[in-house]
Amino acid sequence: MKMTLQILTLFLLCVVVSCKQAGDKKKVANNKVLALNDQILGTWENVSMQIQFYTNDSIFNVPKGEWENILKIKPIKTTYLKDGSYESKYFDLNDSLLFAMKGKWKIQSDSLYLISTEGTNAYKFDVSGSLATFTGILDWDGDSLAQELYKGVQKRLE
Repeated sequence: MKMTLQILTLFLLCVVVSCKQAGDKKKVANNKVLALNDQILGTWENVSMQIQFYTNDSIFNVPKGEWENILKIKPIKTTYLKDGSYESKYFDLNDSLLFAMKGKWKIQSDSLYLISTEGTNAYKFDVSGSLATFTGILDWDGDSLAQELYKGVQKRLE
């Protein structure tokens, strides 16, 4: 009987510790999302990007400092607002606005979701100081198949 009571006590202790650990993990995950929510706010400008095409095994690369030379536009500026909205502005080389894309953003875990009339894109989102890396699978070539690996770096302007 004493052994059964000890086993039952040990089992209950394990359950309590396990629940506390699960709660701690959930708290850490929630804190990470809150931190990323705060970190994304403001205006960001593209620095570089790389697109890997699986259909023809090629890579399109725009290294730092070459955005204007390769793409023939200014680096894209995206502003993320606290209300969950964003706007990306595209300017030509003469600083004339070509177009703007607006939508909503949200962060879940370590992923940033950009939702617009064009669809939803998900990016793994990492911030280090004033730079952020966005990695995701997109339909870059417009064939209705999200199969191109995108990796972009942006810098915080504000």
